[in-house]
Amino acid sequence: DKILIIWKDQRSGNADVYGQILDFDGNLLLTSDGLAIASGDNDQQNPTISYNSVENEFMVCWEDFNGIDFNVLCKSIDNQSLELSRVLGDRRSEGDAHNLIGIVHSRRSDNKLAMESYNNSLALRQEIGDRRGEANCLGNIGSIYKDIGECLRKLFKSSGYLT
Repeated sequence: DKILIIWKDQRSGNADVYGQILDFDGNLLLTSDGLAIASGDNDQQNPTISYNSVENEFMVCWEDFNGIDFNVLCKSIDNQSLELSRVLGDRRSEGDAHNLIGIVHSRRSDNKLAMESYNNSLALRQEIGDRRGEANCLGNIGSIYKDIGECLRKLFKSSGYLT
């Protein structure tokens, strides 16, 4: 009941790959900025995406410029990618993976697992001071609360954003 789209975006001065979730009415389900899937000092462009329902994972591939030529890189978003991010100490990628896994669970209407993934991502975003990622997570969590009919005020109050 939702659609994941990806695109090349040059908001940071170089090309990066971003994603966004929409419902079938065209409403954005993430913040209007979308989610950074691949970013770096050089260009990331020409993204493609596929979903493997058997493995419950997304695969996003793109051309990545290394300063000399382009390589094709891919990012699989599943529980194994979370473990690799932890081992490498890449907290931002770990947060991205948790967020994308939450999106998969949300698409499958598994709000409990989606909420768990979004909260894990939120904690990592807060730990590294990623305010944009934090806002994105809160938006996704808000969508879950909306879906299950709970009040957003409870979310913001428990997160310390309302007194």
